[in-house]
Amino acid sequence: MKQRERVSFKSVTSPTHPCSSCGRENESTRHKGCFGSPFSLTGLYNKGKFLSLRQSLFRKQKSLAVFNMDVNNLKYVNDNFGHEAGDKQIRKAADSFRQIEARNVLPVRVGGDEFIVAALQLSREEAEQLRARWEAGLAELNRADDGIRCVIACGMAYDEEGYDLEALLAEADKRMYEDKIAKKRTAGQDPAAR
Repeated sequence: MKQRERVSFKSVTSPTHPCSSCGRENESTRHKGCFGSPFSLTGLYNKGKFLSLRQSLFRKQKSLAVFNMDVNNLKYVNDNFGHEAGDKQIRKAADSFRQIEARNVLPVRVGGDEFIVAALQLSREEAEQLRARWEAGLAELNRADDGIRCVIACGMAYDEEGYDLEALLAEADKRMYEDKIAKKRTAGQDPAAR
């Protein structure tokens, strides 16, 4: 297999902003800096960072895998067990994404229970392996005796140089909803339930 050029997300933060972790969701970035408002809950990059990269870095790669993720049943958990339980579910989801974070793999919380993982310069096979590693990591986190089971729907789309970014994002979103319905049916749940 041909060695692919590795890309670092660390080099795409704003050079004019003094914060070296700009766009990262944590307490140290509770300022109105670049890349939008941080979420302190997850420690992941936020939607502002994703939107910035979407307009620049994501448009000019040799390959891009996009994983659109959505935590299943968060509204039900919040309504029936409280928002603290829902927050635990969100943190567990973020923990599962951090396990696969790398120089060329960027997990982002785009809002609420929605996440995107962007992986640059991977082959299709490597993207599938990344998904398998993530699923195994989530399964391991769910084995913890914390009373919180986190089920995440995932849709992956992949393409190589010359890809249409918007079409890739739309395909990942479509596949995520298909996976969400399948997982709910397998669990005996109403696929339309939030």
